[in-house]
Amino acid sequence: MTRDQEMNDHSERQIMEGVYMTDFRKKNNQQNLASDPKLSPEEIKERQNQIDHLERSNQEMLEYDPERKDQEIQEYILENVKIIKKYKIQIENSLKDSGDHYDKGVYL
Repeated sequence: MTRDQEMNDHSERQIMEGVYMTDFRKKNNQQNLASDPKLSPEEIKERQNQIDHLERSNQEMLEYDPERKDQEIQEYILENVKIIKKYKIQIENSLKDSGDHYDKGVYL
């Protein structure tokens, strides 16, 4: 069995020596994140963790490709930005009726 088959058909790409990027995202799952039902406090914390991870990932990709010449990396960064925005909307929508406030990743 090849490495690609072991990855269950997930796209993997070496971006620098010893560093691989694997795309585990599900295409259909990303489209309607902002319209999902309200999140529980535990789910909100998980979304915040995911946002932190995506932002860190974007920063690492920008450090690897500071001149933004690698089109594929730029596409990953753009996709992450879209997901971050959707997650933040989802958190905001979940907190609207609770009286809690969320600004730039922080509860107020």
